[in-house]
Amino acid sequence: SSSLSMIEIHGSLTSVTIEYCAFKTVIPTNYLKQEFLSLDKGGNLTMRYVQIEEISEIYRPVIYIAVSERSNIILQNTNITSCQIYESSSGVLHIQYYTGGIISLDDCYFRYNSVVSPLYEGKKPFGGALLVELCESSFSEQLGSEGGWQQLNNSRLLNIRNCVFDSNIGDCSGAVTVTGTRSLLSEERIHFTRCEFESNIAGSIYYYEDEPRGNDIYFNII
Repeated sequence: SSSLSMIEIHGSLTSVTIEYCAFKTVIPTNYLKQEFLSLDKGGNLTMRYVQIEEISEIYRPVIYIAVSERSNIILQNTNITSCQIYESSSGVLHIQYYTGGIISLDDCYFRYNSVVSPLYEGKKPFGGALLVELCESSFSEQLGSEGGWQQLNNSRLLNIRNCVFDSNIGDCSGAVTVTGTRSLLSEERIHFTRCEFESNIAGSIYYYEDEPRGNDIYFNII
């Protein structure tokens, strides 16, 4: 196993574009201890026509993106296929969303990703494809004026358009999990538009029939 990330992007002023690239492990059983790709809060990232396949993690997501009020994140025609997290602790794509920032997932494909607990004995709230974690932001607390709140409201947007979620498996969610508080959820604008969900499975159904779950989308809101 490796304790290094393959791609680490640091700094709030960072702007990175990855286009027409394919990433695949030669030995899929070689588990990583850190994210394959990680982006610090505040950076900008554009990924277009990128293929990520057969990457295995022990407990970290394959892609971790921290989004703040000044972030602009674009994933377009990005395919994440047959990736795995051995210990159910995230989706293979983890978006940590700090109250603001613009995120667009367009024409992306999530297929055969697994974050299910071994032997289906877990009941954690994670789906195989995507985890959207809504987080408090110290920056938003500083913008207490009317103009400041308007600035934040204009920047809060997560668009997931024309994406396909096919045959992903997690514990209490098959494909997508949104987690956070009611107040944070009410402040965000999360749009699913013309997406397809097919054959996703919440693995907890095998041992925990009465546990809340969603084969496609699970909102874990407290």
